[in-house]
Amino acid sequence: MFKILLNINSTLVVFAVSFLILKIVFIFLSGPLPDEAYYWLWSKQPELSFYDHPPLTSWLQYLLSFIIPYNILQIRALPFLCFLLILLVNFSWMKEIQEAENIEVLKGSVIFLSIPLYGIFLTIAFPDALMILCLFLSGFLFYKFYSSILQGHTNYKYWYLSTFCFSLACMTKYNAIVFGVGMLVFIWSRKSTLRQIFWSRHLIFAIFIFLFSQIPVLVWNLEYQFTSFEFHLDKRLDKELSLLGFVKNITTFILATAFSLSPLAIFKLYTMRGKKVINEANEYAISCAYYVLFVTIIFCIILSLFTNVLYYWSVVGFVLFLPFLSVLFRRTWELIFQLFYGFFFLFLLTINSAFIPITIFFGNVDRETAIIHEWEKVVEQISTFKHKFQINDILFTDYRIASLYSFHARDQNVDTVMRDRETQFDIWRSRRKFYPENSLIISDDHFPIHERLKPLFTEIEYLGQIQTTRYNRNIKDFKVYLAKR
Repeated sequence: MFKILLNINSTLVVFAVSFLILKIVFIFLSGPLPDEAYYWLWSKQPELSFYDHPPLTSWLQYLLSFIIPYNILQIRALPFLCFLLILLVNFSWMKEIQEAENIEVLKGSVIFLSIPLYGIFLTIAFPDALMILCLFLSGFLFYKFYSSILQGHTNYKYWYLSTFCFSLACMTKYNAIVFGVGMLVFIWSRKSTLRQIFWSRHLIFAIFIFLFSQIPVLVWNLEYQFTSFEFHLDKRLDKELSLLGFVKNITTFILATAFSLSPLAIFKLYTMRGKKVINEANEYAISCAYYVLFVTIIFCIILSLFTNVLYYWSVVGFVLFLPFLSVLFRRTWELIFQLFYGFFFLFLLTINSAFIPITIFFGNVDRETAIIHEWEKVVEQISTFKHKFQINDILFTDYRIASLYSFHARDQNVDTVMRDRETQFDIWRSRRKFYPENSLIISDDHFPIHERLKPLFTEIEYLGQIQTTRYNRNIKDFKVYLAKR
């Protein structure tokens, strides 16, 4: 028995090291993803809030930029710090429930590393990393709160700290609110122990903490006619979506979510539902996790009626299961499957982002991958056009390539006018007192010159094309224009 246990522990250590190596390789060798560069650009012009998301991630990136040199680490330091803190909190949480439920701390930690959804979003610099940390802290502190109630000595300190962390999560991404709804539904379900909070001053104080923390977002939206709220609640929704479109949206969401965790993990979450645990506080924890998951899935299903729901919006629903992962995968074959699944998934992601787009071997490269490669060449050729026509201002037809250029060229004097949506660039442009007489316009086949852009200039002249390649295979083409007012 000891020999088998030793072998399992050795295997876990090998996988843990492998996952950490993949993370480090990705952080340092993969250039920023388009939205990573976009959010990083916000941190260079900090505001009370931003068009797409609340501001907390960009505020922290701004502060970190004073101690981290200008390189890829300046973008990815924050998600890596979030990852380390989550590991630490998860370790503490597992230690608290270890004796009662036979939780295996090493096993649970390595399984956490193997889940692609967290492997991805605790490596790339999306607001999700900070949101996950804040929600996980909120869940852990809430666990401490109801544990104190069950032990007969209510400690409201944990209630208020949990509320504060949840409020910070909502300062990071709007969809964190779903977590809070799930928690409130869970509290209401516990009539004999927790429901009385609804009739107490402690709920009022918690609401005050939440609203006070959201003042920057509310003030910014008030200044810009609630444009961020309008974007999420109106402009990004398809009010005429067909039944076929809804079926496509929900099917894509369910499949993508399943693969981002692993089909086995989804199956185990379903089969673990309703199983008894020894400790009452841990029974509360698992029940609370399922309430949050249920509310999150219902929210995503309803949202699928109006828009394409991205798989990682579901990350809110799974965060409270992290301390119980070793219970989820009891059998050795289940554990090994999950570890290999996660390693294979994250290995392919690292190759795809850091070295070569995998889809290059199957025809055309998907655009989101294509535009992250070979920016040294793109910047060099754009610089040649700028020098030749003595132009400093560059206009892009897509915020993604504008943001990537800004990072790689160390040039924040860029703008974006998109055909079918507004971005933070439109907010910045609205403050300008003048518009440049001449500009370079950079476009591609997916975002060509469009009708919203043409009225800004009297003449738009095609200058040439920038082509990027990797291993003698074409990756991406950009078109360059000279625009005159």
